[in-house]
Amino acid sequence: MLANNAVDLSGALRLAEQAVETDSNDVWAWVALGDMWSNYLHLDASAISKAEQAYRRSILVEPTAAAWLDLGWLYAWQGNFDKARAAYRTAALLDPNDPISRGSLFWLGVPLSDIP
Repeated sequence: MLANNAVDLSGALRLAEQAVETDSNDVWAWVALGDMWSNYLHLDASAISKAEQAYRRSILVEPTAAAWLDLGWLYAWQGNFDKARAAYRTAALLDPNDPISRGSLFWLGVPLSDIP
């Protein structure tokens, strides 16, 4: 089963890479590429850096709550909770109606009164 999942992930990764090659200004293609690399965190030592680069490229093209939230998850996964909090806070400010970024801040110990 794991081998089948790895094959499926590699196909999805290739599609995400093709999407950013086709349009390097496609915000969602960069987010998708970061998400695909995030799926490889346990398989590829360079995946963390590649996922972060893709999320940051997406943010350079157009800052979105989704990219900041995903970047926050990546930082939290690494145990870098200060960076994760900053990323979640930015996501919450970009999308005031997003409960996930607020919940993520709360999960990291930010008091409700301090959550935007």
